[in-house]
Amino acid sequence: MAHYRYPGAQPFSTAQKPIFFGRGRDIEAFYRQIRLESLVVLHAKSGLGKSSLLQAGIIPRVLEDGKYRPVHIRFKAYNPKGETVLMPLEVARAAVRAASESRTKDTFLEKLLPMGSSLWYLMKREQVSNNNQRQFLLFFDQFEELFTYPPEFIRQFKVELAELLNTQIPQRYLDMVEQEVEQPELLSAEQLTLVHQPFEAKIVLAIRSDRVSMLDRLADYLPQVKRSWCELDALSLEQAEEAILNPAYKQGKFASPVFDYSDEALEAMLSFLTRGGTQKIESFQLQILCQAIERKVIRQKLKQVGAAELGNIEEVYANYYEDQLRQISDPRAQNAARRFLEEGLIFEEEERRLSLYEGQIFRQFGVTEALLRQLEDTHLIRREPSIKGGFTYELSHDTLVVPVLNAKQKRMAAQQLQDQWEEQQQRALELYRERRKRQLSNWIAAAGFVLAAFAIGAWIYALNQKNKADSALETAEQARQAAVDALQIARQEKAQRDMLDFTNMERKIKVFMDADEPGLAEEEFRKMELIVKSDSLGLNPGLPERLEEVAKRLGQYQNNLQ
Repeated sequence: MAHYRYPGAQPFSTAQKPIFFGRGRDIEAFYRQIRLESLVVLHAKSGLGKSSLLQAGIIPRVLEDGKYRPVHIRFKAYNPKGETVLMPLEVARAAVRAASESRTKDTFLEKLLPMGSSLWYLMKREQVSNNNQRQFLLFFDQFEELFTYPPEFIRQFKVELAELLNTQIPQRYLDMVEQEVEQPELLSAEQLTLVHQPFEAKIVLAIRSDRVSMLDRLADYLPQVKRSWCELDALSLEQAEEAILNPAYKQGKFASPVFDYSDEALEAMLSFLTRGGTQKIESFQLQILCQAIERKVIRQKLKQVGAAELGNIEEVYANYYEDQLRQISDPRAQNAARRFLEEGLIFEEEERRLSLYEGQIFRQFGVTEALLRQLEDTHLIRREPSIKGGFTYELSHDTLVVPVLNAKQKRMAAQQLQDQWEEQQQRALELYRERRKRQLSNWIAAAGFVLAAFAIGAWIYALNQKNKADSALETAEQARQAAVDALQIARQEKAQRDMLDFTNMERKIKVFMDADEPGLAEEEFRKMELIVKSDSLGLNPGLPERLEEVAKRLGQYQNNLQ
């Protein structure tokens, strides 16, 4: 299956190493530090690409060197109210077992240390099985998640990590070895030598820069955690150019053909990403922009992207925001997500991100825990462990602030139109009721006229009532006509919105078909069907024929896929 040249908001995987550019010097500098130290801390601001550097940069470099066996480990944040998750030590042990070449072999260690399960034991077992070849290099990605667990689980983890790095043979195992020396028939001299032979274990902890202070909680067992740090900075202009241009030139099985950027387009992109040269470039921003451009290259069959093809770059992030929200199929959940993101996570006066606790989000916006996970998976928000327990949530990046605020303005304007339409409907109903009331008065006046021969006083009274009713009826008729006019305007506005939405969906279906996204195309088609079905008054008479044409094109497209 063909893949995009730019992964967008997702971190690079190890398989995407051929298109991971711009971090060559960082990879070599960090790997040299790993070779020199037993424990290295990699830290960076969120969004700069720590996970990408590890998975598409350092791990392939380690495999190329052949000296170590890399093991990528990531904890799942602990949530006592959520699903059951493995404890940190269990996660680390399981990852080492999965990467072990000796996991199906028996060794002499089973005689000496039956039922061993510690990290030290698992690595010692691998050492004696493979003659000390390719020792483990453990990468703990997004290490800040460790500190979401209860203190006892953190203590167990750091004790075992310290044993792995700082102890040649743990005392409990050393006591057993000494007992076996008295029974030489169990272990040969060579095997005893292997037991005492040290092995080299190395550990990398990748953590957000604003969470490095949490590492102090490991220092009582792992003092080296404060010794060797490596900071990953944002991309320079030179690195950003590599990350933009080189994937576009790469030959291979990609969703897009090889293409190029004009000098003007590249300059415009870099100017936007640096806010006119005032900021460094974050990988998150760059990848979203480049993937959007690649999709345009596919749709328009471009060989070169010029400044004209870029369009309004701000719209890229607005479209990204809207596209992620559209993945929420339940309209009520989507509306709750919009209110949460647009009203809860931004200080509008200063266009600045805010953080909210889980409890606030559930109580104020009606967002469920499942919806929070879904928003986190779309990379619109990120979760932060709170020092007091639980989590806080914020927008994943400053780039989303302006698009989110613009979406809020559009939503509020649409809501205002809806409120006005409902108010007009209510007013029309009240006028109708008033008219019925006046008609009743008119009937009474007519009856009084018939009985005038029997009661002059009643006739005079009825005549007065009739005059009043006529006057009221005229007023009601004017009000009714105003309501009809208002309703007609509302219908015309709705018809215009439906026509605009229908046209946008028609365009998106073509885009999704060009990008080989049949599921998204079908989803837009279903929305178009709803618009046509809802037009019971026939305000947009041409839409059924256009829907039929789209259905034919979509059917042909699906047949071609088969």
